[in-house]
Amino acid sequence: MNSLSVKSIAKKWYSLLPFPKEYDQDFQVILQSTPNVEPVSLSEYNWKIHEDDQNLNMVMVLYFLEELKAIYGAKGIPDNIFWETVKEITVYTRRTKEMTGAIGIKRLHMSLLILSARLFRIGRLQFCMDSLFFDIPEKGLYTGEPVLDVHITEDGSLDITACKDSFQMAEEFFARYFPDFRYQYYTCHSWLMDKGLSKFLHKNANILKFQKLFEIFNHHESDTILSFLFQYGLTDREKLKDFPVTSVFAQKIKEHALDGDKFYAASGIRNKSCQNW
Repeated sequence: MNSLSVKSIAKKWYSLLPFPKEYDQDFQVILQSTPNVEPVSLSEYNWKIHEDDQNLNMVMVLYFLEELKAIYGAKGIPDNIFWETVKEITVYTRRTKEMTGAIGIKRLHMSLLILSARLFRIGRLQFCMDSLFFDIPEKGLYTGEPVLDVHITEDGSLDITACKDSFQMAEEFFARYFPDFRYQYYTCHSWLMDKGLSKFLHKNANILKFQKLFEIFNHHESDTILSFLFQYGLTDREKLKDFPVTSVFAQKIKEHALDGDKFYAASGIRNKSCQNW
């Protein structure tokens, strides 16, 4: 393959993913302005060389979808899982636009989890083969313990029945396609695990029901909630004054943020054998 094949493959995958039409012209500019890269495998490519180049990152993430599709095919993973998983790349592109004013991929972590066939969208939720990053001595769990880490995509409501169905499907999925990955716990590190959110929500809110699926540990102060309710990467609370709200919940969060209240993130832990839903 010649040096243009990377861009050709990236262009192909751009056309296959549900990017907004208004991104099309900007993506053409990215293709034209990005230096040519020789074809390479994911394991050989050094992301750190150009890690701040959001244009090149977008081209390479799209390019490596070709390799990822072959991995799915070799394992026999259904096409619907593939497409549901990789469409999240369009979200990462939009978040980069929110942070920088231009499309691209700025923060690579989640994209690399997808490309390395560690993270999958299974029903309402995403599940990632990972390891525990902090100790829970009271449960006999320590850093490095294999876990299935749960991520919540932003599309749709956090319907608790759909979430429970996802856990069941995930257990079957990983047992079938990754039988050597032995885990006993699900984890979920998120602003959604902030117990203080109960102050702003109805007692039957889906967020609170989702929290109850887990035991919660590792609370720490975090403004991550502002990134997901208002603008990705938002760190200056004063800027919230200019942001419209789309729900009563968002209005309450905005008011409390401007008043200087604290928000948190935390880690939820759920034993795979737990039958209490």
